[in-house]
Amino acid sequence: MVDTQSLFRLMCTVFMCFIWSLSYAQEPELTIRVTNIKEIKGKLVVAIFDKKEAFLEEGKAYKNLVIDVTKPIMQYTIDKVQRAEYAIAVFHDKNSDGICNTNLLGIPREAYGFSNNFRPTLLAPKFEQVKLLIMESKLVEIRLIH
Repeated sequence: MVDTQSLFRLMCTVFMCFIWSLSYAQEPELTIRVTNIKEIKGKLVVAIFDKKEAFLEEGKAYKNLVIDVTKPIMQYTIDKVQRAEYAIAVFHDKNSDGICNTNLLGIPREAYGFSNNFRPTLLAPKFEQVKLLIMESKLVEIRLIH
């Protein structure tokens, strides 16, 4: 025969597992906050990559966002992202031409930024340098580089 205390512990364990499974079953949200926007005009272009091979390749992002710049700090939330590793690249398209304008050396003339607030020196970053692991809802802040 099962004693009452053992039965109570078993029921509590089952209940806690059930609650945990409900919370884990919900897909996380990814909120991206972009700071250091110096001019309130144009658009923010955000590219989210989920594969190392696709990182910074045009047309190969997991998700692309184009957001009108209306404040010096912009924030956007993406509902229901899969639990995975992501790398985020952003640029402030001040003239709204849809491209990140560069100088003759290929250095951006428009403000840009990456997840982990990685600051490239001479070369574009690698996926490994800017990747984030998203397992639960997360706020990622990216400060633009001018």
